Amino acid sequence: MLICFFVVLLFVSLHFRHYTHQKIQCILSRHCTLL
Repeated sequence: MLICFFVVLLFVSLHFRHYTHQKIQCILSRHCTLL
């Protein structure tokens, strides 16, 4: 049970990191085009 919880937590954190990374890249590219 605890191991399952850790796996879900890891998956969620990885997914969230990937999503934020894409968002940051999008913001940076938009900022670069504005400059």
